[in-house]
Amino acid sequence: MWIMTPFGILMPSIRPDHAIKRGDTRKLQIRVRDRRALVYLRDRYMGDDELSKIVATPKMDYNFRAYCEHDDFARAVARMIIDIDYEKFKPESVSDDLHKLYNEIWFVVFEHYDPPRKRRRK
Repeated sequence: MWIMTPFGILMPSIRPDHAIKRGDTRKLQIRVRDRRALVYLRDRYMGDDELSKIVATPKMDYNFRAYCEHDDFARAVARMIIDIDYEKFKPESVSDDLHKLYNEIWFVVFEHYDPPRKRRRK
């Protein structure tokens, strides 16, 4: 699952078993390409007690990750939904580069669901 928010794209998934220390109940990892998304998530929707410190993983497909419990992330997502107060999503982007990315993604989705019609040959 990818969750596109005005502050970045979150990719929650299960932590690999080998990455979880004994007694750690944080089975979910929230992966991002831009650290700012995790900082915003922690500062606005989760506290330090709900979201682990941010770990840099520059040699992996997602540059940063943090860990949490499923229920804590579910509550954070619910708070994000409650905060929706806009009619259009893309203009709410916190940065110009994110807005540009969302426009590009929108175009890919548009093309996927409504591909250009082929011209008939005469």
